Amino acid sequence: MASVRAFREQDIDQVTRLHQQVFPPDEGPAPDAAYETYFRDTFVGGPRPDSGFASLVAEEAGGELSGFLGVVPVRMALGGRQLWATVCTQFCVDPRRRGMAGLKLIRHHFAGSQDLSISDGANPVTMRLWRWAGGEAVLTCSLHFLRPLRPAQFALSVLAHRPGLGAAARLSPPARLL
Repeated sequence: MASVRAFREQDIDQVTRLHQQVFPPDEGPAPDAAYETYFRDTFVGGPRPDSGFASLVAEEAGGELSGFLGVVPVRMALGGRQLWATVCTQFCVDPRRRGMAGLKLIRHHFAGSQDLSISDGANPVTMRLWRWAGGEAVLTCSLHFLRPLRPAQFALSVLAHRPGLGAAARLSPPARLL
C-alpha cells in the first residue's frame, strides 16, 4: 500500500513519466527538458516555495511513485483576513494502482493547514474522489470558457437543448449565413 509524502526535486523524472503515461501528449512525447522544467518551476520552486504547502506523491514500498497531486499555494483575502488557498492540479495515479492511492493523496492534502482548496479542473472520477475525501463540488461557481467558431450556430445549439426552445433548431439555415 502506498504512503503519501511531499514531492521533491528528485521525483521529477518519475512524476513526468507517470504524468505522460496518464495524460499522453496529443502530438507524441513532450520534450523532456520542457516537461521537467515545468514541474520544477511550478511545484518545487513555485510561486510561494516558503508557504509550507507541498505537492504530494504516493510512493510504493519499493520506491516507485504511483501518484502525484500538484499543489500551488495562493494568498487570498476575505474581509481583510489573509487566507491560504491551494490549487490542486496535474493529479494523476498510475492506472495499475488506482483506488486508494488517489484518495490518500487528496485526503492527505485536505488535512493540511490551508483555508481553501480548489481544483483547476476535474473529470468525474476525480470529482468522486474529491467528495469521498470530504470535499465539495461547487459547479455553479465553476468557470468554463468557450470560444465558438460559429457563434450563431452555437447559440442555436444551446437553445435547442433548453426545454421549450427546441424549435430554435429550425433556424439553423439562417444561422449558417450569420
